[in-house]
Amino acid sequence: MDARSSHLDFAPRPSNTPKRCWRRTKCCKNFTTVACSTSCAALGASDAIVEIAVSATNTPESIRALRNLLLLAQALGALEPAVLADFTRAVPAALAQASAEEARPPGLLKLLSTFFKKDFRRGLAAMNDLVVAFGRNLSSVEKR
Repeated sequence: MDARSSHLDFAPRPSNTPKRCWRRTKCCKNFTTVACSTSCAALGASDAIVEIAVSATNTPESIRALRNLLLLAQALGALEPAVLADFTRAVPAALAQASAEEARPPGLLKLLSTFFKKDFRRGLAAMNDLVVAFGRNLSSVEKR
């Protein structure tokens, strides 16, 4: 420390100003005593936090989770935003309708009447295409 900063440490200060940290280190020379101890504790704990994070990510479950997350990101990137927007608008509406209906399961006639609705058939065709594509990918995995 130079003479000026040493002089500032011992200089009288007005009672309404916070006491500055006596350490005068690079990380906390402008902090108050409380802020300095908090920042130094956080910096000291950062090594422990990094160790915990690294050890948690070295497990096989974490590696699989990260791979799955990357695959989901690729799948979302391949979707057209309009299709995803339609899907995200449809899910809350369907859940609200399902919770508003009575607790008893629908009867056979009610189920058959939904087959005559154009929107149901369009959604069923999309689900069929999804299942066919999924089955095609499963058969290619079996050939490997």
